[in-house]
Amino acid sequence: MKTAGISQLLELIVFDLDGTLIDSKWDIADSVNYTLETMGLKPLPVETVASFIGKGVKNLLMQSLGAKAHAKFDSALKVFRRHYGEHCLDRTRLYPGAEEMLESLDGLKKAIVTNKPGVFTETILKGLGISGYFDMVLGGDEVPRKKPSPEPIYILLKKFRAVPTKLLITGDSPMDIQMGKAAGIRTCAVGYGYGAKEDLEAEKPDFFISHLKELTGLLAAIR
Repeated sequence: MKTAGISQLLELIVFDLDGTLIDSKWDIADSVNYTLETMGLKPLPVETVASFIGKGVKNLLMQSLGAKAHAKFDSALKVFRRHYGEHCLDRTRLYPGAEEMLESLDGLKKAIVTNKPGVFTETILKGLGISGYFDMVLGGDEVPRKKPSPEPIYILLKKFRAVPTKLLITGDSPMDIQMGKAAGIRTCAVGYGYGAKEDLEAEKPDFFISHLKELTGLLAAIR
């Protein structure tokens, strides 16, 4: 089903990636724990690693290593990048309804803003067969300042000659909502990802959905 008239209401919808369109925590946790074990450290529970996702690879590893192991960071980063680059599609999957939702938004420009490095992002989008849905993809190493900075949104506004009131950011992290609000665009939080619901609600997003299938109906209702 295509959303009639949606392009008249919005010019661009922006998506976060991890925890919003894809469930990637298993592969990320596997690579983190492989790295920790290589460094002689104990592995972490998957959900603990998942709580670190969203602020970029460096932050992910810093939190995973712990303060006492920060001296091992440079070596750990090399190990993680190599391992994750080889295994980022082992168990990573689209969330249920993601591709159908993207298909339903035919005619509306779509972009991804993620703090994940661009090379991993590109590999995953191509591997899952959804890269063609997006008009622009901005990885965390491809912008001057990452989320929660509004800088990525400013880049999109300039690229598409759009106005803030016709953009919407959809994401599972408080940083997505903070970025959107700082840039003056509408915000939609998703409750099924890695961000805690109470933390998302505290940011007062304009909209809140519990499943991706709700997004099409929400966008059709926006005036």
